[in-house]
Amino acid sequence: MTPAILEIKAAIQIQKPIHEVFEAIIDPQKMSNYFISKASGRMEEVKQILACLKCYLEYGINLRKGAFDYMRK
Repeated sequence: MTPAILEIKAAIQIQKPIHEVFEAIIDPQKMSNYFISKASGRMEEVKQILACLKCYLEYGINLRKGAFDYMRK
């Protein structure tokens, strides 16, 4: 019996200009608004974090807000 192989592909549409989406992915200043807290520089290779990016760019929602509040005293 051959084991089953699961392959999943996901894509979403972000209703912003391509250059704005690209910059939001590689610019650490912009990424810190929806995905990371800090970075050492611009990303050179990219895997799109699409759901977080869409929330931030289209609706201004920061999914990181409050996520680390428990670490504060």
